[in-house]
Amino acid sequence: MVGKANRSFCLTTLVLLAVAHGDPRMVDYRPDWHMWVSFEIRGRLGHRGNDKFSGGKFREGWEAIMRIVTVDFLAKQAIARHEPLLQEARNAFTNTRIEWDNEKGELVREREALKEELNKAKEMAIEAEQCTEAVRLEKEALYTIHKVEWETKNT
Repeated sequence: MVGKANRSFCLTTLVLLAVAHGDPRMVDYRPDWHMWVSFEIRGRLGHRGNDKFSGGKFREGWEAIMRIVTVDFLAKQAIARHEPLLQEARNAFTNTRIEWDNEKGELVREREALKEELNKAKEMAIEAEQCTEAVRLEKEALYTIHKVEWETKNT
């Protein structure tokens, strides 16, 4: 069975976390915000006196909770302060990514153009080879014709 002090401490912890994370008044940092949270929790729990909040264990637990909440709060403040820089870095990364994609697209287009030129060069080489073969055959045919004409004249 949970003791009365432990129940109070657990409830206080839950209320503190709810207050620290859900109340818009916690957005601006004030030196007395620990005290404000303390009074806010006491008010929500229905305690008006200091009798239940003056024990040593509670104070140690309270200080530990406040350290955790303070670190969390300061971390959120730091993130909020650096959010524009983070957004700028994200935008720069995205722009770089787009530039890389564009360059990659250009390289792909250049490669495709080179492939087309290579195919045209191959076709031209085949045509040139065929033309060379045709010229050779034509020369051979002319030689044969001249040979036959010469042989017929001389016989």
